Amino acid sequence: LALLHRDLTRRMSIDYVALRQEEHRMFLATVISEGRELGQLRARGVLPPGLHVAMDCVGAIPYYSDLRTLDRLGLTDAHVARTADVRVIMAHSKLATMDYARQRGVDLWSLDSVHLMPPLSSMRVMLAAIDGIVNHDSSFAVDGGTAGYLLCRLPRGLALTQARFPTLKIYSLGDTAFMRSFLPRCCAACESVLVARPDDLRTARNLGHLLMLMQDFPRARSVYAMVVQRDPALLEGFERLAMCDEMLGMTEEAARARGRAMSLATASGDTESLARLQRQSSEFRALRQSARHEPH
Repeated sequence: LALLHRDLTRRMSIDYVALRQEEHRMFLATVISEGRELGQLRARGVLPPGLHVAMDCVGAIPYYSDLRTLDRLGLTDAHVARTADVRVIMAHSKLATMDYARQRGVDLWSLDSVHLMPPLSSMRVMLAAIDGIVNHDSSFAVDGGTAGYLLCRLPRGLALTQARFPTLKIYSLGDTAFMRSFLPRCCAACESVLVARPDDLRTARNLGHLLMLMQDFPRARSVYAMVVQRDPALLEGFERLAMCDEMLGMTEEAARARGRAMSLATASGDTESLARLQRQSSEFRALRQSARHEPH
């Protein structure tokens, strides 16, 4: 019964149903701080008057920032509320389109569903960085100074947005020159968090991901070695450790780490991860064989 209750609670929480008051309080703390930070950027003139943003969560962030905001879920927008459902999630089944945002004059379309300016140490920033690398020039970062970056898409396009707000510093997440400064700044933020909270494995994992994006495999390896030492049951940690070892030419260590990951996947019945690990093993073996046969 306890396991059934746990699984049902997790399922309902994913669908935003019957969330516990503790979760509401924890979430509220993150959005209030961001709303106030954005409000300070408006007061200092970093964010110009008339800036129009779009996001899913239109409570504390618009309230404290006083930014004009389009509710992408339609809870406060009549047009979106009357559109067809795009998913089956209670009170979150609607979603505004980019075309509608463009018609409404939205300037910044938040990459994240909640946070327009997520902490640089968060997984959300790391995912935004990956989005920029994959989608090249469709994702942007608006410089908020020491506060961080507003991560977004530009419904009106870069040229028109920059013409409307010439003081805004807007960078493409697909710009390798920008990423060379952005990713180290994110890593530094993660390291600062870990100095204060050494046992924060979530931030450590974020740091490891970022270092791998930077192809700094020696530092990434040290992070994942620490992660698996603290959580010996973390499949992802051993998988990433094996990838770092492969990239550093440490084939025996890679085999041991991947073997541990496979054991964890087998024990938990995680057939998807097991298949992925087996595929990775084959791909790296093929790469090594190819490298041995290449003329020097």
